[in-house]
Order: sequence, then C-alpha cells, then structure tokens
Amino acid sequence: MPQSVPKNFFSDPNRRNLVEEVSTKEVITYGKGNSPKIIAYDCGMKYNILRTLVQTHQVELAIVPFDYDLEKNPSNLQWDGLFLSSCCWLLLVVGCCR
Repeated sequence: MPQSVPKNFFSDPNRRNLVEEVSTKEVITYGKGNSPKIIAYDCGMKYNILRTLVQTHQVELAIVPFDYDLEKNPSNLQWDGLFLSSCCWLLLVVGCCR
C-alpha cells in the first residue's frame, strides 16, 4: 500500500506572491525609437505579446516590474500608453490595483 504524502509536501500558492516570482526584476526596453511608447507592467507577460507589440505594431515597449512606481518613475520613462499583462484578477489578488 502506498504511503501518504506528508501534509507539508505541497506549498499553498495562495500564500506566495506569484506575480513577484514571474515579473521582470529590471526595466527592459524593446523597439527603441518606435512610436508610440508603451509601458507594460509585467505580471507574467507571454513572449508572444511582447513580440506582437514590437514587431507587428511597431511600438517602443518598456517592460517594467509589477511594482514599478510610475508616479516616481525612477527610470524616467517617456510613455504614451500603459499595458497590464496577464489577467486583472491576478493583479487584485496581490494588491497592485487599489
């Protein structure tokens, strides 16, 4: 008869900040010189989204961490629009949208 799995074998993902784990740790810009300039908050962004925005739509795309403070804007990014990656419920779970 197989042994039971110990209770602490699996971690509860609801106790971890999963967005922080998958988000970029630094600002990365793609398509420099293109227009418009878009800031994308990385909450688990898929590469295909990045590729489509930069190659197909010819935007300059600055990928920022999920907790980037746009009011302080420490990287002094110029922008025409914002893009929030992943799904909104995930942002609400970790408290990004207040």
